[in-house]
Amino acid sequence: MDSYKFLQIFFEELNINKTKYAVLRNYNDLPRKWGNDIDIIIENEKKAILIVFKLLKKYNYQNEIIYRKHFSLISIILYFKDRELRLDFYNSISFAWIQYVKNEVIFQYVKKSHKNFYYLDKDISNILILVKEYFAYREIRKKYANLYFDDKSITFRYIDY
Repeated sequence: MDSYKFLQIFFEELNINKTKYAVLRNYNDLPRKWGNDIDIIIENEKKAILIVFKLLKKYNYQNEIIYRKHFSLISIILYFKDRELRLDFYNSISFAWIQYVKNEVIFQYVKKSHKNFYYLDKDISNILILVKEYFAYREIRKKYANLYFDDKSITFRYIDY
């Protein structure tokens, strides 16, 4: 099994199990392509982990699995023949144990992709990125200088001091 097929089946299983989740960003090319990882906000990360391991067993996955837990994040890294798949499951949007957006609010802005997975509205996702950047770095890093919003009433401008 390749990473693409695994990801398709994983999203199907989350949907079948009626698990609330949303891919937080960079979802446009999913499940075919993604960057370094896939960030997912999920109401029950334990259920998601069980689904991952159930699928790995069902499809006789034989490679290394890396599992990491850090604050509100659980990462699973899987190695498929075609590429590495890193799934980052967040049980809350927080910084240093301070949750700055309630999950109930986030799940109000979830949309279903025509590719059968759920994702967070892009404007809300961008706002969360800006808030995270401020909490974590006290500034908006240059890599987020080109954020754009579908809602034209929201504007963001990067100023380099």
